[in-house]
Amino acid sequence: MDKLVKVFLKDGSERFILCHIEVQSHKGRGDLARRMADYYIRLREKYKVPITAIAILADGHKSYRPSVYEEGLLGTRLSYEFTTYKVLDQDEAALRSDANPFAVVVLTALMSIKQPGADDDALHGIKRDLYFEMKARRMPKYTRAGIYDFLKYYVSFEDANQFYIFKSETAQLEGRSTETMGTTEYFGR
Repeated sequence: MDKLVKVFLKDGSERFILCHIEVQSHKGRGDLARRMADYYIRLREKYKVPITAIAILADGHKSYRPSVYEEGLLGTRLSYEFTTYKVLDQDEAALRSDANPFAVVVLTALMSIKQPGADDDALHGIKRDLYFEMKARRMPKYTRAGIYDFLKYYVSFEDANQFYIFKSETAQLEGRSTETMGTTEYFGR
């Protein structure tokens, strides 16, 4: 989903910029750097404003770190560099102690990467742990609802019934009936 956001700089001034964020959860065909360059060219051509870009690398390959696209022919050369954020480089303890709600999102991705092929029992334990991490942070209900949705769907159970078991368990932890109101409704969506 693309978003266009107006930002105000620290000095209070207003500036129109574009921020391209690409989330890559696997190496794919290895063409991320070229795609990032293609998006930059298209955005620059359409909006004619400064653009910043970041690739969030949520894959399990420690050495996969595309950050530059280069091409050239007969003395003409193009080089495009972009920022990367490697989820696998993040420290679990630091994320757990970080009060920022987004730390739970990164922690969810990190735990999923660190335990590929985990069975449903292990995934249930991970989701339960992350649920409590989310609950421990002070945040608005709509932020909590978004993080809960991410937690619910990012790490999928093999057996679909496990999803309903987890949903029922979180409903009980919230002290409500699953028949009257779901977690999403409870969190204010």
